[in-house]
Amino acid sequence: MKKLFAFAVAAIIAATMFSPAHAQPVAGCFRDGSGGGGALNCLPAIQAAKSAAISVSTSGTIEIIAAIPATSIAEARAIYLTSFNFMSAGTVNATLVYGTGTNCGTGQVALTGAYPLVAQAGVSSGNGMGLVLFIPKGNALCITISGSIQVSGSVSYAQF
Repeated sequence: MKKLFAFAVAAIIAATMFSPAHAQPVAGCFRDGSGGGGALNCLPAIQAAKSAAISVSTSGTIEIIAAIPATSIAEARAIYLTSFNFMSAGTVNATLVYGTGTNCGTGQVALTGAYPLVAQAGVSSGNGMGLVLFIPKGNALCITISGSIQVSGSVSYAQF
């Protein structure tokens, strides 16, 4: 009888703790869904292991981080961007994109909107610890700029 009572109490506590109305934040986790409901998803902390420079002065799309080639999608690696920053020498729009092929020319997908930059103005996101943007397996990270203006910066990332 004690075991049945203990099980009933545990079930009531669990139902109360994980109901959408009583959702509590859990470190490193989030609830998938609106209003705090949905499945509990926990992600490991991702720390940058590599960095790459951004130095572009030609209009168009330029590769920043190459995709890791693989003979199958199971061997390919995703890119976990943990920070990025860039600054412009003049008025230009800059967008981070991913895709395959030369300079992300195939299957290109925008990761950010177009950042409208002016001279000596830039954008920065992340600090090298934790996911900022995710690039799926087998894709490269590129930057697209709208004019022939120098855009410089860097990205920090992990690739696995």
